[in-house]
Amino acid sequence: MDEVVDNIDVRPPWLVGPPIETNPKTVTHHHLKEFPGLHLTFAELPFEKGEILEFVQNYGELTKGVVLVKEIGKGGLLHYRVKSLPPWQGEIQRM
Repeated sequence: MDEVVDNIDVRPPWLVGPPIETNPKTVTHHHLKEFPGLHLTFAELPFEKGEILEFVQNYGELTKGVVLVKEIGKGGLLHYRVKSLPPWQGEIQRM
């Protein structure tokens, strides 16, 4: 059953992760213990989509909300987890 979430930010552009079907690596981190200066790294991120996506892939999500997108193509049905980019840019600016 698909869950419907009303309070997510759906503004483009999107940060799109790898297809779920490729079983992307999932790791649990204790970020502040492992990376004491992570807040500085985050604050210095450029507003560029590629840089933010790399941060997300290395350190994880900013929030728990996520949108699941389906793509039907020649390779069949693929699912992606996506997030709206503007909230990330806003949090970087606030930091």
